Amino acid sequence: MRPYLYFAAVVVLWASTPAIVERVYAEGITPLFLLAVTAALAAGALSAASYLTGRWRHAASWSAGEWAAAVCMGLLGIAGYNTLYYLAFRYGAPDEVNAINYLWPVFMVLLSGPILGERHTGWTWAGLGISFVGAAGILTGWRWRVPTMESLPAYGLAAAGAVCWALFSVLGKRMRHDKLTAVAFYNLVAAVLFGGALAATGAGRTPSMETWGLLIFLGAIVDGVAYVLWFEALAGGPVAVFGNLVFVTPFLALVYLRLFSATPFRPGVWISLALIVTGALISLQKRERE
Repeated sequence: MRPYLYFAAVVVLWASTPAIVERVYAEGITPLFLLAVTAALAAGALSAASYLTGRWRHAASWSAGEWAAAVCMGLLGIAGYNTLYYLAFRYGAPDEVNAINYLWPVFMVLLSGPILGERHTGWTWAGLGISFVGAAGILTGWRWRVPTMESLPAYGLAAAGAVCWALFSVLGKRMRHDKLTAVAFYNLVAAVLFGGALAATGAGRTPSMETWGLLIFLGAIVDGVAYVLWFEALAGGPVAVFGNLVFVTPFLALVYLRLFSATPFRPGVWISLALIVTGALISLQKRERE
């Protein structure tokens, strides 16, 4: 039961990202500043928690190979994913980029077979496919367009980012490091990279006190605590089920935008929700039969 509670907390926190980022960008904050600050805040908050709980001692026993693996994880899942994701927005429409990005649960389930040895049936893929269509409908408002040559770079970058996050999640489940300490180090690696790039290009506009509060919440909680809970959930439950259930995140994100920004629901949102729930029920029923 505990992994599912962790997962529920992750969805509630991750879904707040669009509403927060919308408010931050409205003040003229650049993506690079956002990434550098949130990674640093996540690293700082989790490092402090790791030290206060004594869990940082686990890192003292890491071998050179484990330290190298931790660096690669930070490059892959924090620095690599975010870089590809935000670059994709420079070449394509936001709704299309987000829809392609949400292929990551599909890639995660696909990778869990060869890497984790998890077995999946046709019901798993059916549920996953139905939920993905629902999530893509939410993100695009059910306005499907024929891809153009100009949008292919955006699709490629978004898909590469989805693969990065999927691989990051699967490898994170496989690794036996303390989750709190490991995620703190992953964010530290990203903070160094993004911070260096920010120092080279300039910080840009200074955030207001309200925006700093949003950045602290986004970095320390959404990009910090939620990432730890994500790996704790994956460690105690099947990848296929969580990969399917996570498609509810875009719907909850719309609810937040409606509440805090008065953003109207997109056309077909209830059809999308029905598809997501149907896919999730198929996945859960398959799990119960096993």
